[in-house]
Amino acid sequence: MVSSFLDFFISMQTNFNAMSKSLLKWLSYLFVLVVVSCKPTSSIQKVETTSYKFNQKETPPVDSTVYYSILPFKNKIDAEMNDVVCRSSMPFQKNQPEGDLGNLIADIIKEEAIRNYNGPDDYPISFSFFNNGGLRASLPEGDITVRNIFELLPFENEIAVLTLKGTTVKQLLDYISVKGGVPVSGLKMKIKDVKAIEVFIAGEALDENKTYKIVTNDYLANGGDNLEFMKDALRKEFPGTKVRDAVLKNLREKNKKGIIISSKIEGRIAYDK
Repeated sequence: MVSSFLDFFISMQTNFNAMSKSLLKWLSYLFVLVVVSCKPTSSIQKVETTSYKFNQKETPPVDSTVYYSILPFKNKIDAEMNDVVCRSSMPFQKNQPEGDLGNLIADIIKEEAIRNYNGPDDYPISFSFFNNGGLRASLPEGDITVRNIFELLPFENEIAVLTLKGTTVKQLLDYISVKGGVPVSGLKMKIKDVKAIEVFIAGEALDENKTYKIVTNDYLANGGDNLEFMKDALRKEFPGTKVRDAVLKNLREKNKKGIIISSKIEGRIAYDK
């Protein structure tokens, strides 16, 4: 039965193609004839067309047994995702060379790292940086839900703490310049001729002879997004905290304190005029 139908369909398709070629030749001949004769009475009186629909898709019926089996789980997940984490006084958007959304996330990552990280040395955490590509959605004004944060940070990236030589930090800053700016916190710099200039880290001028400790995510720490020079890090540490979890925790704590979150452009990264 299936074989017969396929043979019939192929035959129809072949005949249809042949008919189409013949019709095209006939129409071409007719067009030439009309142009040559140039008679005002020459016109196409009637055109008949027929359309055929194949493989028409239909929505399959819902299996009620399966639907009602998963409904309790769906309702539970929906309730958790719609839980309000905090409130904001403004909408947040990512931008370059600096954006209010990027500032917010970079600040939170640095805050959480400073508060929870206990390293093996005395180097303080100087600044944080993130990638704009890791921010996948905006945040609304008003209620911000768990769903909003999952949409913003859908990846399972973890916080990473890197110990870098000053020379490697300079490479990173030039990389940020090439990118046209990325989310940062604790860092201030200008971009000129695709290079970082007037760099201040934690309020002090960059010293390439110093050692710095910075915070980012594991994707970037492991060389993602063309950060191959991260292999030169003196130390890489992964405390085991997901970026998204750190953001949720931080925002919930702010909400408990009655803080309505906001952000602003501060000149953290700017082009030299």
